[in-house]
Amino acid sequence: MALLRPDRYLTSFMKLDFEWLLAHGYDAVFLDVDNTLLPRTQDTVPVEIEKKVEEGKALGIRFCLVSNSWHQRSFDVAGMLDLPLVGRALKPLPFGFWRAQRKVGAKRREVVVVGDQLYTDVLGAHLACMRAVLVQPLVEQDLRHTVFLRRFAVRHLRGMEPE
Repeated sequence: MALLRPDRYLTSFMKLDFEWLLAHGYDAVFLDVDNTLLPRTQDTVPVEIEKKVEEGKALGIRFCLVSNSWHQRSFDVAGMLDLPLVGRALKPLPFGFWRAQRKVGAKRREVVVVGDQLYTDVLGAHLACMRAVLVQPLVEQDLRHTVFLRRFAVRHLRGMEPE
């Protein structure tokens, strides 16, 4: 079950330590959008998220948004953050992650995928041979199938506490 075990588990994207990532050879971060960066019902990126992304960019982190969404909102978020986007990524299939990898010119060993879902973000990252950081969802409300799957995810996270 290593495919379903995150490499790290954080309370939020804001806890991601870019200097730690760089010290360990990771300089590319692929980010989920919904419930990782902002709630699904929110259309504007919070200032603290913008600042966090800018901090990472200043340190040389290459970012790409990787989302299963096909809605304009994901493209708008990418524009607000001035980041490349792979929409309709079909996570957990690895193809979207590989497209993101090509967009930013990263090797798999340099990438960390950050997301709030075990069965899309973590599983997809591991299927693409990349590291996965699971973050707690920003809000409990989500799509029905996501809420349903979160009930099962608790089993795979036994013994893990978010940092």
